[in-house]
Amino acid sequence: EDAASDALAFEISWVREELHRWIAGNVASKWRSVVRLARLDRDGMLALDRLLDLFNGYRASNATARRALEVAGLEKERNISGWGKDQLHRLVAAFLEVRFPTVVALNKCDRPSAKQRVTELLADGAAGDDLVP
Repeated sequence: EDAASDALAFEISWVREELHRWIAGNVASKWRSVVRLARLDRDGMLALDRLLDLFNGYRASNATARRALEVAGLEKERNISGWGKDQLHRLVAAFLEVRFPTVVALNKCDRPSAKQRVTELLADGAAGDDLVP
């Protein structure tokens, strides 16, 4: 039964990581355009606008993208050209949290063998997602 709980936690984590890789890859592929604007723009607003626009393709408003900046703790970092992979991944993780909150429905919870697994998953928090038995 521990193997089943571990497998479910792994699947939840895997889906989350795949979404993160997909969005981070898309943002990274256009990162040079953001950096180029950051180098030309004294106050960093053009680069910030360009960065926020990269998230519009996920049907996110600029307000949603700005909220992701806040959640990531990056809203005051104007030197975008100096950002590294850490900042990019923090922003993408925050964007996923803000734009695509995840709720995991735990199927077949009525089975006697599921009670312990559900309890363990709920206690563990399964990678920070909301779990609904």
